[in-house]
Amino acid sequence: MIVIFGGTGEIGYALVEKYSEMNKQVCIISRCEHKQRQMAMEFPKLKFILGDIRDHHWKYMVNPSLVYNLAGMNDPVFANGNPEFCYDVNVNGVINTMNWALESHCRYIYTSKILSPTSILGASKTMAEKLVLFKGGAVFRLGDFMDGVEAASYIMNNLSKRGLYTNNIREVPNE
Repeated sequence: MIVIFGGTGEIGYALVEKYSEMNKQVCIISRCEHKQRQMAMEFPKLKFILGDIRDHHWKYMVNPSLVYNLAGMNDPVFANGNPEFCYDVNVNGVINTMNWALESHCRYIYTSKILSPTSILGASKTMAEKLVLFKGGAVFRLGDFMDGVEAASYIMNNLSKRGLYTNNIREVPNE
């Protein structure tokens, strides 16, 4: 099952559309129950788990074959006023989800909209990116110049070109 943390956002929605067209099983884990309800009406075959990337209760609710992390703090003003919370979400949350993917022997894909790591928010996202790359995951720094559909297409096309995406997702190499 493809697991998408933060999957109720713009990029997550576009990935869900693409994977639904391919008849893939998808699970969304996010904190926003309102957006989950909205998506459930459009995609009744999806599995939804209300959860946070900093927690662990979701680990035993689904068996992943591929993990996307689209979740995280993205508001620079809030991050500057709450640096410890920003670190907890953007770094510890990535560690939690990435370690789960590694324990499950599946590919981990992290996305970020940060283009210039000059703030607390940018520093936390950069740290997360470095951890993901160190552990063999894939990182896509997308910025705000793509809409969800463009970003989803960009991610899937690049994974395919790099040999990191196949129809049998469990066979994706960990380079």
